[in-house]
Amino acid sequence: GSVGQALGLAPHRAAALVLAYPAMLKFSHTKLASQVEALRQLLPLDDNQVQEIVSEEPSLLARSPTSPEASFRTVQQLLSCSKAQAANLVMRHPSLLTTSPKSLRRMFAALSIWRFSLDDKRQLLHSHPLLFRLSPREVHGRCRWLRSLMMSNPYFHSTLRNLPLPLVGVLLLHLPTAWSRLLYLAESNQEGTMDIMTATQCKASTFEAAYPDYSKWRSFKFPVMYTVGHRPPWRVFNSGLERCRPVPPNPAKQGRRGAVAQNLVAPGVSRLSLPTPAAAAAAAAGA
Repeated sequence: GSVGQALGLAPHRAAALVLAYPAMLKFSHTKLASQVEALRQLLPLDDNQVQEIVSEEPSLLARSPTSPEASFRTVQQLLSCSKAQAANLVMRHPSLLTTSPKSLRRMFAALSIWRFSLDDKRQLLHSHPLLFRLSPREVHGRCRWLRSLMMSNPYFHSTLRNLPLPLVGVLLLHLPTAWSRLLYLAESNQEGTMDIMTATQCKASTFEAAYPDYSKWRSFKFPVMYTVGHRPPWRVFNSGLERCRPVPPNPAKQGRRGAVAQNLVAPGVSRLSLPTPAAAAAAAAGA
């Protein structure tokens, strides 16, 4: 009753919302109404939009009225955008309002492993705001793994350095399912046979049909992954971690393709500001 009244929902929709978030039954009509009013003060919402946002993220009603506002202001500050732009962003992704300001700031800082400029980070998060929902450790781990792939393979070094930022965001979001595909392509010397974004986003059945040896390779190389819940390498803290890191390519097998890929690396400082493999080797030799 109180849920339906506060949100203006039909009985069947109110019942569905309570089933999705039973804790809502603990709240009085007054509390629910005040929470809804706080959302209206924060965002330009009509009745339908309030219902949509609460249906997608019912835990908003369990928070203090100032908590969503603090998260909203942090998103706006980090992205250096107008209130209208921030409102549009959180209305499309209301889960951002349930993320603490501290977590939002730490996640933003975690992207610095790739030496993104402030503008680059803001562009990346404008394109893919759900990156804000990842923990700082997860963001750092994914970026480090991609960095190791770049530094171990000339083709991926060139490709990732020149990948547009919106596609970098897609890659980061899909990496838990895509990392083993990219590693397989690198270690089987087939990097250029499938576009990196196709390899990242295609269905498992599509990739396995294109590369029949992939499943056998994965089972042989990562038996430990089948005992730790198929966790990606940046989440595995045992001897299996070393086995999941990209290994440097064999120059004898790279041939002309590897040399061509190396020559494609953009000069100067790029968005993914990392030393070239040759520079890294020279630095190591000097040490």
